[in-house]
Amino acid sequence: MDVYSYFNQNKRVVSVVDALWALEGRRGPITGTPVQMDLLVSGSDTLAVDAACVEIMGGSAGDIPHLALAQQHGLGELDFSVEGESVEAVRRNFDMPPLLPTVQSRLASYALDHVFRKRSYLRFADKCTGCGACVSSCPVGAVGIRDGRALISQEMCIGCLVCMESCKQGALDYRMRNAHAFQTARSLYRLSNRI
Repeated sequence: MDVYSYFNQNKRVVSVVDALWALEGRRGPITGTPVQMDLLVSGSDTLAVDAACVEIMGGSAGDIPHLALAQQHGLGELDFSVEGESVEAVRRNFDMPPLLPTVQSRLASYALDHVFRKRSYLRFADKCTGCGACVSSCPVGAVGIRDGRALISQEMCIGCLVCMESCKQGALDYRMRNAHAFQTARSLYRLSNRI
């Protein structure tokens, strides 16, 4: 919702999805089975592009809670028209994760939000030019400029890292709370998927 809100407010993006290869499976989005799709999906309405991708994967965009909520808030449209290959011609019924959260997914979500939270910060102050790209891209107003340098409120930061992506000088980075524990947990997760 934060990303859709930013794009809708600034209206200066073309959303492009690299769908040459996709992943399917019940445990996505990090692990899964590769699927060769040979597609690029793009459009000026980010929500409509995401809706098209859901339809291509055999789903219904209106059934995805955050997509439906974004449309309700006027952050884009779920209806779209297609130029090029039709959705029907490229549709493939993906093996999708469950829509209803499982206990495991709720625990993972809680851990990412509270235990392993990411926060942007000014890592390379000498690279910061004070251009303000990070300020205008932050969806919650957590970034400001002080003394010609970016200043990020750690209390307000939601961890979307959009400011980092908008910084052309590469002055910003992120810190993850409990990073070593995260690496260990990720290694154990990957190991359990191989067994």
